[in-house]
Amino acid sequence: LGHDLYMERFGGVPVPPRGLVFPEVVRDINTYFGDVDYLKDVPVEIAIDPGWDNPYSVLFIQEDKSTDPPKINVFDEIYVRFMSTRRVQELVQATPFFGSIKAGAIDHSARGHKDADKTVIAQWGFPQKEEGWNWPGVPLSSRFIHIQAGIDRFRSLLPRLRVSTRCAGLYDEFFRYKFGLSDDKRWDVKPND
Repeated sequence: LGHDLYMERFGGVPVPPRGLVFPEVVRDINTYFGDVDYLKDVPVEIAIDPGWDNPYSVLFIQEDKSTDPPKINVFDEIYVRFMSTRRVQELVQATPFFGSIKAGAIDHSARGHKDADKTVIAQWGFPQKEEGWNWPGVPLSSRFIHIQAGIDRFRSLLPRLRVSTRCAGLYDEFFRYKFGLSDDKRWDVKPND
């Protein structure tokens, strides 16, 4: 296993995380995480990563143009497991900023995921009307992005990023998103995604 990996898994000795995709965020966690609040008159965008046994995540994001350069504020999240798309949408509708959501982005894989006989992207993007249920739909962007291109793009936004301490799921993701171990127990070049 190698000394560091052995100590991390079995040794009971604190070892700095190894193989992290974004070690700079973990190293300077207080630079990125802090007090970030919803700005009432600023449009909200959502970022959706559907899941079931893996977390179903919805991030609430605003661009604060009162700063130079504008900051990207992740001010809240929904981070749950074992919930249907409709149930997550109900949680989104219950937020005080639901009426401010103007657009969003959803993981490309949502095009293939089915939930209640509809693709997940269709459930989020198009109005859904049933007895006792009304989802207005949110304009969504969804396109395939290579993993490394997404990592590079996210890294380019780090100087503008601020994340609320309420976003415990996102906080946890920075510690869990790691490069995989290859068969010879070396850090692989591709993260576990």
